[in-house]
Amino acid sequence: MNRPASDIDWAKAWDDATAQRGLRANLERQGHSREDFWQKYQSWMSLYVNRDYPGKLLERIIGITRGGESLLDIGAGAGSFAIPLAKQGVKVTAIEPSPRQSGLLMAEIEKELLANIRLVSQPWEELLPEEIGCHDHVMAVYSLEMENIRLALEKMITLAAKNVFIVHTAGNDLRPILKTLFGLQASPDYIYIYNILYQMGFSPDVEVFYRNYQILLDVQLEMFSYNPGLNPEELAKLKEHLTDSGKTFTEGGQVWLKRQNRDALIWIKKEVQ
Repeated sequence: MNRPASDIDWAKAWDDATAQRGLRANLERQGHSREDFWQKYQSWMSLYVNRDYPGKLLERIIGITRGGESLLDIGAGAGSFAIPLAKQGVKVTAIEPSPRQSGLLMAEIEKELLANIRLVSQPWEELLPEEIGCHDHVMAVYSLEMENIRLALEKMITLAAKNVFIVHTAGNDLRPILKTLFGLQASPDYIYIYNILYQMGFSPDVEVFYRNYQILLDVQLEMFSYNPGLNPEELAKLKEHLTDSGKTFTEGGQVWLKRQNRDALIWIKKEVQ
């Protein structure tokens, strides 16, 4: 990748952009709590078809980690990565502050009879390094809603003996449409994180994973009512545009939307592989 522009403070640019149009800011504008969102999120996830997530991303992480090693999963959610990694014999510390998400994760831990996952239900920013301890690998997957991104990343890197894995968006098929129709600037993508790390003195590797899937059109529109927070008129306009552009199809008496997402894996190697 190209070197970042040296006259831009990328950490400040991230913090400013996230404060204006990150998930937390978008939910607050609509009067939704994050717990409301996460409760809805689980129902939305169950309605995807051929989502292929975590899919190849998970396979990549499993291919790097080894049984008996330790991994810190920041923002573990309901365990999309933590559970399968623990099944591979990795000792996982899962950081998940959401009561809804941590409850789902604990239910999965108990269901799978896993004794090698430690659940910590506190925000990353509030935890001291000595409370967590060093791990072979540190991972943060779509969980960078922190007020000071540089401090958050510094703590991740400090606690990793071998690797730091960060997964963040590399864009999707609807970002340009939302910008064209409504002038919406998307939340910061992985380029910001790469440039922050570069300005911190690191040269991380980057891999981009593509995934295609289908979701009910009305479910996607409901998601957009939460994040980025489209109003009913905007949702109607978007629905018309997606239908007219050929991105939808009807099956089983329901209208489906064809989607594509791109996930960037940003990888800092602290130890020669």
